[in-house]
Amino acid sequence: MVKKVVIVLAAAAVAVLLLRYFFPSDERLIRRQFDRLTENISRPAGEKALAGLQRAAAVSDLFSDRVRLDLPEAGLAGEYDRQEIRTLAMVFRNRFTRLSVECRDLHMTLDRDQARITATCRARGVAGSEQVRETREVRAELVRTSEDGWLFSGCAFVQVLRR
Repeated sequence: MVKKVVIVLAAAAVAVLLLRYFFPSDERLIRRQFDRLTENISRPAGEKALAGLQRAAAVSDLFSDRVRLDLPEAGLAGEYDRQEIRTLAMVFRNRFTRLSVECRDLHMTLDRDQARITATCRARGVAGSEQVRETREVRAELVRTSEDGWLFSGCAFVQVLRR
């Protein structure tokens, strides 16, 4: 009897894990998009040019056809298409010999086909001989695609009050 209960519980646990893997929630899909974005924006030391081009292309694939950017500190304000996003990603990444970007504390508001996320993004890197450490609050907007995925449709820095 105990053996049957253990087998049933193990089968139920495996079923739940398989369902979560093959049918992830919207929150999980959005977190994956942020993970992909930070992975492809980051630049490991000694990265070759072709690998950098591939990563910049991967960044642009995470965005919708038209994207609204409001990043005044980076000199970006307006609408951009995927090709421009690819170019911007390449230019940004090429400023650094090494760059690590991570997004934490994602707070999501989901509507049917839109999501608004506020996150804390940290960047650490080396630009020339200068060490760079930046932390910014970012607000991103994502739209659902027809394939049940999510694409970035907007991004802005959030002003944080300083004491």
